[in-house]
Amino acid sequence: MTDASEADIRAECQEWASGKRYPQTDEGRAALRQKVESNPDGWWRVLKQRVTWAPDQKSIRNLALGPLQITLESGDQRMLDEAVAIAKFSSKMATALVDGPPCNRDFNLYALLGRDYVVESYLRYLVGGADLDFWAWTLIHDLVESDADEAWLAVQQLIERAPNEEILGLVAASPLEDFILNWDASKDQRLQIAMGQFKVPLGRQEMTSSNRLEFADRDLLSGEFSRGRDVGVQLWGLLGKGKVEYRAGIFNGNPAARPDNDNDKYNLSILHGRTSMPYAHA
Repeated sequence: MTDASEADIRAECQEWASGKRYPQTDEGRAALRQKVESNPDGWWRVLKQRVTWAPDQKSIRNLALGPLQITLESGDQRMLDEAVAIAKFSSKMATALVDGPPCNRDFNLYALLGRDYVVESYLRYLVGGADLDFWAWTLIHDLVESDADEAWLAVQQLIERAPNEEILGLVAASPLEDFILNWDASKDQRLQIAMGQFKVPLGRQEMTSSNRLEFADRDLLSGEFSRGRDVGVQLWGLLGKGKVEYRAGIFNGNPAARPDNDNDKYNLSILHGRTSMPYAHA
């Protein structure tokens, strides 16, 4: 490849980064693919520099959704491995791979980067608020939907590594605040077993979405009996063709995202129909 043609690639990548090539059209994307497929290695040499030197998230996203994605789809496995290797020390490349992953192959960035690195980056995002580490939040958020078992392991590490109470609270208030593994033992919703972190069933107001509560339900006293979210195990189900719901569970007794029990006591909670019973220490 000549220096002049590589200079042309740099110039076009600069236009992509600045947004001049947007909005994309099918014709424009097809033309870009044709250019990239003629020399994917040349495009990759330019793009890996452009991404890691990008001044902001917008430039990274513009590159990722355009030339980077097509380049990774056109290149070989070696190129993809190099991109992942760069992402392990460059939040900018990690951001680009989350925004514009190759769509023509099985690509699990969470698994390729590893749980430890993703958790470390997630906590760095919470502590410093660095936008370039938001990619880790995205990966763990998606993991909750795609792989509950692995997501729970990641949650445990987030809890264990949280440097202070404030960050622990942010972990608990994230999309991970409700993390439920549920098994319908009866196969018809009559008897179900749930475990994880979720609302303690201590009252109808607590278990009903705020946009479905009537004015009379919004009394001051109901807040005194709300436990919020906690880690525990719950038996629950629907009876009478779904007209009656019951819940009974044992919970840790600490606020959300605190799996340790520091006083050897647990909360027992029972809710059935429209009547709630206050919890007792066991």
